[in-house]
Amino acid sequence: MSKLGKKKSNREGKAKQLQQQLQALERKNAAKGKK
Repeated sequence: MSKLGKKKSNREGKAKQLQQQLQALERKNAAKGKK
């Protein structure tokens, strides 16, 4: 059971990281478009 929970939390952590990276890219692109 603990193994399953660990896998799930790892997946969620990776998803969060990906989301943050996407948001950072969007911010960069937005800044480029404004200039």
